[in-house]
Amino acid sequence: MPGLKRISDVVFQDISSLGGMVFYLVVMAMMLVFDWMVFLELLLGLVILVLITVVARLAYFKHRPRRMSFRNLVQRIDASSFPSLHAARIVLLAFTLHFVFNNAVVDVLLGIAAVLVCYSRHRLKRHFTVDILSGAALGLIVAAAVHFLM
Repeated sequence: MPGLKRISDVVFQDISSLGGMVFYLVVMAMMLVFDWMVFLELLLGLVILVLITVVARLAYFKHRPRRMSFRNLVQRIDASSFPSLHAARIVLLAFTLHFVFNNAVVDVLLGIAAVLVCYSRHRLKRHFTVDILSGAALGLIVAAAVHFLM
């Protein structure tokens, strides 16, 4: 059913946006109001994630499952699949908020969100499994490092 596939693609695009920059910045802004140290953790974690991802994508270009064309360096970085920045961001967010709230319900909700975002990136053919797993691992490592350093 072509209509059902289009609907599910829209749903997975919406789910995928939970790993996007806009959602991350909204959560950061909320943390700025409630706890500026958490805001700083999220900001530092984001900067580290983006730097590592850009360096990785410059050093090792890997086409996405649905190849993207590019004409300049910024587009080339965006067209590279490895590692998944969406997976890294949602895992960084989930683990940082786990350290903050230390609440089972919040942990389950954030865990479900992280799994759904990672699955959506694969389902929408934006990343291969290895890209998603490496992005998630990167998010976890950065979250732990930033948390324990601060």
